[in-house]
Amino acid sequence: MNNRAALVAQARDSIARGSKSFAAASRLFDRETRERVWLLYAWCRACDDMADAQDMGGALGDQSGAAERVAAVHELTSRALAGEITGEPAFDARHLLAREEPSTTDMAEDASAGIDLHARRWRP
Repeated sequence: MNNRAALVAQARDSIARGSKSFAAASRLFDRETRERVWLLYAWCRACDDMADAQDMGGALGDQSGAAERVAAVHELTSRALAGEITGEPAFDARHLLAREEPSTTDMAEDASAGIDLHARRWRP
């Protein structure tokens, strides 16, 4: 999906469904920042849900195949950050965000490392 308005609308829906407190807090930002927060949240929520076989952070799904799901998260994220439209709205939102608000590869890798730890149920 390459339509900014549609991606922002889906991201707004994601944060509204996934975190009422984050959605409420996002209203404190100006429109541009708020929309970018929504885009980032949509990607984070999708990564977490894919890794845990969840829907909007709900009950855990079947945890077999976690390594494959995490690999899919990495693949889709890499494609999005490389400038490719993935066809997955949350990852296309991350692509859009990367175009609008450049980030370093290290930042994306740090987030991916966190997903790996989370999927392995690592606890500090």
